[in-house]
Amino acid sequence: YIRWSGNISGTIRKAFPNLPIVMECNTAAEMHFGISHPSILRKWLAHRVDKINTNSATLISAVSAETRDFLLEHHPELDPLRVIVNPNGVDVNRFCYAESDVRARYQIPQDAIIIGYAGNFLAWHRIDLLISAFQQLDLTNVYPLIIGTGPLELCNTLKRMAAKSRESQIIFTDAVPFDQMPQYLSACDILVSPQSESIAGKFHQSPIKLYEYMAVGQAIVASNIGQISEVIENGRNGLLFEPDSIEGLADALKQLIENPTLRQRLGQQARYDAERLHSWEANVQRILDGLKRLGYSI
Repeated sequence: YIRWSGNISGTIRKAFPNLPIVMECNTAAEMHFGISHPSILRKWLAHRVDKINTNSATLISAVSAETRDFLLEHHPELDPLRVIVNPNGVDVNRFCYAESDVRARYQIPQDAIIIGYAGNFLAWHRIDLLISAFQQLDLTNVYPLIIGTGPLELCNTLKRMAAKSRESQIIFTDAVPFDQMPQYLSACDILVSPQSESIAGKFHQSPIKLYEYMAVGQAIVASNIGQISEVIENGRNGLLFEPDSIEGLADALKQLIENPTLRQRLGQQARYDAERLHSWEANVQRILDGLKRLGYSI
């Protein structure tokens, strides 16, 4: 079982011609390089890397339908049975609801609503959208908790935006140790995944934060895009809004802020779905099932 790479997969296949190889593809080389519009030479090299992988792999575990479809379109010789869609997952034993002192640590009132975001700060994660939506709501007992860090320039830009909110309601935690993440996520009443639509026209990744959100059993608001819209069913285990829409995000947040019963129902269903469909055990089972369909006895 190896990650998408060129020389390693080819070398292993030559050394062990009969060894079943499962190749995990989060982003094909051609997809990755295509984002930045590289030279013809780089595109050719990327295609060659992907060709080595498709030839070497017994089974390809594509992290999203977009990734699978890209591989099948650009490598028509590839048997569709050898490519499964297998999203990322979460350790549901590690990520579950946990009591914490996060509210006390950041002096957040016990009766306040916390809107959380966790992850790296990248432009297409649209943390700025979350800040703008919160500011549009103009609420006094709601506190966005921005968990993580990123490039200095972007961090400074986001903090300047946040400074326009009354009484510094928007809190930046900076980097948090991984083993404390369940406590931080559990402290939030609403968790947000506001990714942008503008990643070379497609969202082809499988955000692990989404499954960690689900596993702690809190209400989720997420962009209606890519795999997110396949995992989150609007009104069942979360709320979806149109990507890059301040008004759409603000409306979804307002629904959840005003309706604690809805928050609880969505969070409980999200936890159930994480356990049943998105644990790492479920991820491995999909791989084993894919190998069985190809005739391997597991």
